Order: sequence, then structure tokens, then C-alpha cells
Amino acid sequence: MNKLIEVLKKNKKEVGLYLAIVLLGFLCIGPFFKFHMTPDSYLLINPKNDVYSRDMLGSVVNSISGRPLSDMFLFYVNMIGLNMMANQGLFNFLSIVILIIATILLYKTCEELTKNKTKSIWITGLASFLIIFNAFSFELFVYNVMTSLSIQYIIVIYAVRILLKELTIRNICISTILNMIGLCIYQGIGPLFIGLGMILLGYKYKNEPLIQNIKRYFIIGIIYGISCISNLILINITDTNRYESITLGEGIKRIFEAQQTIWIDSYGFFPKFFFWGIIVLFLAITFIYIIKKDKKNFWNMSICIVGAIVMTSIAALIPYIVSTVSIVPRTILTISTIPWLILLFMGINYIDINSMLRLLIGIIIGGYIFVLVNLSYRLVDAIVRINDYDKYIAGKVMRAIEEYELTNNIEVTKFSYCYDENYTWWIPNQPNVNIDCLGRALTVSWSWKDVIWHYYGKDFEIVPMDDDVYNTYIKGKDWSEFSEEQLIFVKDTLYMVSY
Repeated sequence: MNKLIEVLKKNKKEVGLYLAIVLLGFLCIGPFFKFHMTPDSYLLINPKNDVYSRDMLGSVVNSISGRPLSDMFLFYVNMIGLNMMANQGLFNFLSIVILIIATILLYKTCEELTKNKTKSIWITGLASFLIIFNAFSFELFVYNVMTSLSIQYIIVIYAVRILLKELTIRNICISTILNMIGLCIYQGIGPLFIGLGMILLGYKYKNEPLIQNIKRYFIIGIIYGISCISNLILINITDTNRYESITLGEGIKRIFEAQQTIWIDSYGFFPKFFFWGIIVLFLAITFIYIIKKDKKNFWNMSICIVGAIVMTSIAALIPYIVSTVSIVPRTILTISTIPWLILLFMGINYIDINSMLRLLIGIIIGGYIFVLVNLSYRLVDAIVRINDYDKYIAGKVMRAIEEYELTNNIEVTKFSYCYDENYTWWIPNQPNVNIDCLGRALTVSWSWKDVIWHYYGKDFEIVPMDDDVYNTYIKGKDWSEFSEEQLIFVKDTLYMVSY
């Protein structure tokens, strides 16, 4: 016991940092322990659905969008009786634990690289925390899928660590394989490899010729590029890719149109200009220190940090050039790591940051964490309100079904579904968070029958919309709220219209 106390005293700064990381992790993610459902959750909470009818091979072959390892995880935890959606408290806890481990691993990687145990320990540690617990990834807690995805952060860090040992062919191959595995979990986390790789390798070789470092950055890009190509091949050899291809011009146009939403509005996650302001401020401080402390390595340091920002952003956005996949926070989550990649760069390169500047950085970090906690409460509050609304409408549908069955002595066993002329994604008085997962589940084609199953225990066989029913009762109509006119009963089938 005395020996333990002695070790704790000797490493009290690190122990304090680790405790802070644990407490902040649970503080930021704590609100998600309140039970909540997205449109996708209704599909996944029903054990009778197709996603649970696959074996291990089926999970790979039928993987939606090239994420077989995530699909396999979903299948097997359900198989042992731990449905991820029904047991979201347990899986959120596991996610936080894994993310904390990833945070500490990233911090220790920086510490080993720099042998830095001085003033910048908190800057490096909190930068590591905010890279892993980043705002755009919070949306994945709304979807209750972070447990398998959080493992990818550890994989990405190890893919960088292996390159820090030595840039041999063997280590490059191992790093490539790790990135391939990571992208089979979730593509959105993958670009973090580029940012971390450039910053950490840039530190290790900052005193070497610029051209040599550019070659090393090129190797990082090649590793990630090969990993992406392998994932793209996986998507194309299956028949389950749910996204359509678009022309190069259309793709570039939609990326440019999304820039204000990403950097300035930040999907309503932050106050306007808050995110962009932090990036500009941190970059200004970084360049002041580069000029002040590393003038002889100006180009090495500048290309390292600017390249890390630019290449991480490009890697996050480039899939949208050729695909109709929505540009939403969870798929570009590495963009919200950029301020903290800059801070990590400062933390490992400049251990003598003065006290006034450390205070300013501390205030920014504190304000950002306050915004993160507020964001998680807002997200959960918004989705719970949407859940209540979906349950309310599902209740009206069930009462209409029961009345029809009682009146006609027929059990309704089949269900068909379509939209009116201008269907509405949002609920009335929609919460001010601009992300697609906060839509009505009864507007989403893959979850509507499972909403009724979840709340009222009634299951249906899905059948196509009948042309006569559609032309007679639905075609050309547009409702602005729920009405029983949207429920058409024919024998044992309910034809439902989403307004």
C-alpha cells in the first residue's frame, strides 16, 4: 500500500489527468444513458429483422456500406441476448470505457514520443481527450452504435504507433492492414489516421530535411489510400450498397455547398463561428510559436500542421464526390477533431507555453467542454421528444387497427406504406439541431412497422402498395398532420400514408 501511495505521489500530475479524463468522459456522455431511439434503433431493436438472420459470412457479404465488422458485432451481441438497442446503457458504458482507454493510449503515445512530463501534460492530455470525445461523433451515441466503433480509435492509434517505431516495409504493411480493419468498422473515423500520423511523425523527424518529411507524409497518404480502395472494393463486390453514384461535378458542388454548414454553423452543435473561431485562434498561436521557437524549421513545422488539417479535411469529404451519402456530422466526425489536432501539435512541440497562454487555452477548453455537455443534453432531449411524438402517432394507428378488427372481425396482419405529395421529416416545433437522425421514425420506410412493434407488440408482414388503393385514396393528396384518412384498410391489410 505504501509503495502504491509513493507511486501515486510521484506521478500525481498524470493520475490527476487520468481522473479528469474519466470524469469528463462520463460527464460528456452521461445524458445518453437516458433511453432513446432513433429511426434506425426501431429496426435494430426488433430481433425478428433481417439484420439478425445472418451468420458470420452473411454479415460480411450483406454488410451495408462496407462495414462488416460492425455488422458482425451487432449480430453476435444480439445472438447472446444482449440487443444493443435494448441494452444501450450497458453498451454506452462500454463505449465510454473504450474511448477513455483510447484517450490514455494517445496521450501515452505522445509522452513516449516526446519524453514530455513537464508543463504541457494537461494540454497534450486534454487535446487527446477532445480528439477522441469529439462533438460530431456524439451523434453516434444517439444511434447507440459507438461500442464497436470506439474500438477503431484504438486501431487508428496503433496504426500510427507502428510507424513511429520505424518506417520499414513491414511496419507500413502492418499499418495498412490495421487501417483496412478499421475502415471495416466505420469509415468516418479513418481520416484521423492522417492527422495523427502527420503530426506525430512530423514531430519525430522535424529536424530532418523537408523533402524527406514530405515523402513520409506521402507514405501516410498511400497507406490510407490503399485502405480506402480495399473498402471500396468490398462495397462494390456486394449488392447492398445503399448509395447512388453521382457525377464529379455534382459531388464537388454539394461539398462546396456544405462548407458553411460544417465550419460556420456546425449543424447547430455550437454557437455560430464558435468552431471556426477556435481553429483560427489555435492556428494563430501555433504560428507565433513556430516563428518564435522553430524559425529554422519553419517550413517543416508549417507544412506538418497545415498539411494535417488540409489532408484530414479532404479525406473526410472526398467520399461525397462520387456518392449520394449524406454529409452529416457522424460521417465527417474527424473534421471536429481539427482544433484539438492543432492543440496536440502545440502540446508536443512546445513544452514551455507561458502561464497566461495556458490560462487562455484552459478557458477555451473549459468553454468547449461546457458546450459538449450542453450538446449531449440537447441531443437526448430532442430525440426523447421525437420518441414521444412517434409513440403518440403509433398509438392512434393501433387504436384504429383495433377498432377495425373489432368491427369487421378481421385480424390485420399485413402492412403497406407510402408517402403523400410533400411528406415531413420533422416533428412540430422541431428542436434546433440540424441532423438527420432527429427525424420522425414514422417517416422512415425501414422503421415504421417496428415503431408499432416496439410500443404495442404487434408485428406485420410487409406487402407492396396496391395501385388501386394508391390511385383512389392517396395520389395527389398532401396532409400537414396525422389524420385517420391516412389509414386505408382492405381486408387484412393496412395501407398507411406518411404525411
